Amino acid sequence: MSRSDHNAATGGQPSIAAGCPVCAAQSKAVFDDLVAWQARLARSEEAQARFATMRGFCAFHMWLLQQIGDPLSLSHALAPVIEAWADDLDTVAEGSAAAVTVAAAQPRRRACPVCRSEREAGAQALHLAAAATLGPTESGDERLLCMRHLAALLADVTPKAVPPLARAHAAGLRALAAQLRSYLGKRAASRRQPATEDEQEAWRRALLFVAGARALRDEGPP
Repeated sequence: MSRSDHNAATGGQPSIAAGCPVCAAQSKAVFDDLVAWQARLARSEEAQARFATMRGFCAFHMWLLQQIGDPLSLSHALAPVIEAWADDLDTVAEGSAAAVTVAAAQPRRRACPVCRSEREAGAQALHLAAAATLGPTESGDERLLCMRHLAALLADVTPKAVPPLARAHAAGLRALAAQLRSYLGKRAASRRQPATEDEQEAWRRALLFVAGARALRDEGPP
């Protein structure tokens, strides 16, 4: 039986086996955007010039870019940025600009294009998640949101929609807690038993609910 069939057979109870769908959409958008940027920065002088004008991405996404890049592509991307910062500091040294100008020029989340992709993907996914959680999808596969995105959704929907959303997530979380407890019981030395796949992965799904996707910040909903 597939996971979708299982959900349908159990009355469509939401599952978080695959994690929060909003986190998943945001993570994909960030990864796709960074891959595209990495490719452009490795070969396009126009992209490198734009990157330099932006002074790079925000610090968070600069480190994510490093994870998918290589020394050669990162050098192509960073050389113009470093040169631009050197020019800025020469201007400060000459007294033509205040040090506060340098601070203001540092990339911030709201100006970072990857952050923008993350926000846009999150907003769209949150809208879709509301409909999917309140009613069965075509596949019958309904997933719970992480705590951060659930809070954002509950704050955004009408008061009438809050009780079914809360009940659906509470039921899913109780099922997850039961899997965690079952796994702990089976792993007890006195009565070791084989754990199911869901029980073995329950800790990961619980962490995804509490903390959201690892590659996304906790600075609030999109």
